[in-house]
Amino acid sequence: MAMQTSHTVMSLRSCSSFRKASSFSLIDFQRRSAIELSSLFYFTYGHIYPRSAFCSQSKRRSRGPVMAAKKDSKGTKQGDGKYKHTVDLPKTTFGMRANSAVREPEIQKLWDENQVFKKVAEKNTGGSFVLHDGPPYANGDLHMGHALNKIIKDIINRYKLLQNCKSLDQDARKGLTPLKLRAKAAKFAKATVKAQMASFKRFGVWADWDNPYLTLDPEYEAAQIEVFGQMVFKGYIYRGRKPVHWSPSSRTALAEAELEYPEGHVSKSMYAVFKLLNTPAKDGLLDEFLPKLSLAVWTTTPWTIPANAAVAVNPKLQYVIVEVLPVSSDIASSSEDKNRRFGNVLKADETPFFIVAADLVPTLEAKWNVKLVVKKTVLGSDLENYRYAHPINGQECPVVIGGDYITTESGTGLVHTAPGHGQDDYITGLKYGLPIISPVDDEGKFTEEAGIFSGLDVLGDGNAAVINHLDERLSIVMVEPYKHKYPYDWRTKKPTIFRATAQWFASVEGFREAAMDAINQVTWTPSQSTFIDFDMLTLYIRGASSFTRRSCQTVLAVHLLSISRVIAPILPHLAEDVWQNLPFEYNIGNADLAKFVFESKWPEANERWLAFPEEEIDFWGKILELRTEVNKALESARTGKLIGSSLEAKVYLHSADDKLAVRLRNMCEAKVDADSLHRIFITSQ
Repeated sequence: MAMQTSHTVMSLRSCSSFRKASSFSLIDFQRRSAIELSSLFYFTYGHIYPRSAFCSQSKRRSRGPVMAAKKDSKGTKQGDGKYKHTVDLPKTTFGMRANSAVREPEIQKLWDENQVFKKVAEKNTGGSFVLHDGPPYANGDLHMGHALNKIIKDIINRYKLLQNCKSLDQDARKGLTPLKLRAKAAKFAKATVKAQMASFKRFGVWADWDNPYLTLDPEYEAAQIEVFGQMVFKGYIYRGRKPVHWSPSSRTALAEAELEYPEGHVSKSMYAVFKLLNTPAKDGLLDEFLPKLSLAVWTTTPWTIPANAAVAVNPKLQYVIVEVLPVSSDIASSSEDKNRRFGNVLKADETPFFIVAADLVPTLEAKWNVKLVVKKTVLGSDLENYRYAHPINGQECPVVIGGDYITTESGTGLVHTAPGHGQDDYITGLKYGLPIISPVDDEGKFTEEAGIFSGLDVLGDGNAAVINHLDERLSIVMVEPYKHKYPYDWRTKKPTIFRATAQWFASVEGFREAAMDAINQVTWTPSQSTFIDFDMLTLYIRGASSFTRRSCQTVLAVHLLSISRVIAPILPHLAEDVWQNLPFEYNIGNADLAKFVFESKWPEANERWLAFPEEEIDFWGKILELRTEVNKALESARTGKLIGSSLEAKVYLHSADDKLAVRLRNMCEAKVDADSLHRIFITSQ
């Protein structure tokens, strides 16, 4: 139903030119709202103030900090003065400054002396909760990572304590006897455990520090072996291969941090072609170019060709079938760069057809010194599952879809894929189930698996041998030096290789679904943030027994009790500090006294408040919607510098709902100031 509303905000700020209060109409609009109003009603509520009450408002506000500074310089406190007794200022033992370096150890001492963790854990009667927490390595002092890890887990445990979860059955836990390792290592580990435990305690982490579990305990190792055995029996553990950075000069795998990339490294880059085979499943898309059609690839590691398992394309790129025509009778002599070496495929009598990325045709024409005539255009996705002949052993290999690493910034747009010699290749190989071939040993030499190249150094004569062999089989277009950054062993200062090594793997396929189901059960609480708005002026100037002040404090007390318990798992020291300084005592269910915040349990909904009449809930929902509209008008007034504070404003409401209008009028004329409408709007009138 349509609602007519308009809001007029009266500015109580003085106009210096006229020396009188002035009125500004800020908003006058008609809009739809959830507040249903059907008949026109007008009312106003206000007070009459003397003109002097509104003079120099801005000046008084701006002089506040100046006067405070003058008083401080004279040794006079801000609160001193003849009007001090007229203001009901807060009185609390709770410190106005956090002073965490002092207060946190004091609160931790309070917890320890009163055995709060033990008492709460023993008194809780709810279900058990288990959080698997791996211990830190006993190899040095704690760092920020330990703090982040342990504190987050402690937050979860404290929350569960407030949810009435019981402690682990201490009788069921056996004493933990340290494993007799080498005496020196065990002694160092135990000393570090003590140091780390002291640091965790200083973090404020709660745990059963008297009964820790240690990985050097034989029971712990036995349990680990049992779990591992179950994984083996279920087939989760298997032997496989994965490429790593390998240093032939030091005969070891290297981490990324152990690599350096010096300037000036030059590799032999190679443009090669692999003969495409006929694939009937593709409905003869490329049959007209067979058997002269080849896939053109580019690589800076020719020695990896024996391990080739596929050619990868980008499904979104456009590829073209080009006819290769020479532009001179002597290709080699026409090249400006004498370091380039052209392959025999360009010197053959037959005119070949190559597949390359469409965007790279001009670049390749210039490099190869040929004319590339486009005969047909296809998408990369059209080439998937075509078969080609391996250039060395003649086996059939597939064309596969690669990832975003396939671009037209260099090369041909088609990537020679050897899953045993590259990370991107390895991922693509896993996707298509390609064989992970790596015919290279620890010294960086070809193994017998590489056939005729066996025993050759892959970074030396083995690389050259592969190039020569391919050229003899009419598979080389061009070879040229390529300057780029290449990984070196930071110790030996010699180049490394990417090589697949035998490793153990743990498959998660057997329990992936269960793990994903568990993740789906996670919910975020709260789902959104909240904001508490209250009338501080009421608390400052109203009498201690006034209804306005008491109603405000009732709500604040509930919020204080609830918020201090809600934040306790995350900010335990602050929450305990608040709890110890409460101006009143709190009983759990009108029974036991909660001396500590973690004895108070998680806050529950007040049943009496939940029984609030539906009609009243609807009415106050409309009031809050109306308050939102009023706040918009007030904010516009502040933005326009018509008012400073909302308490300088007077709000006029126009309603078309007689029933609602009566309720609003009663709130304006309420004898109990706490029920007054202007208190809800936090305005003067």
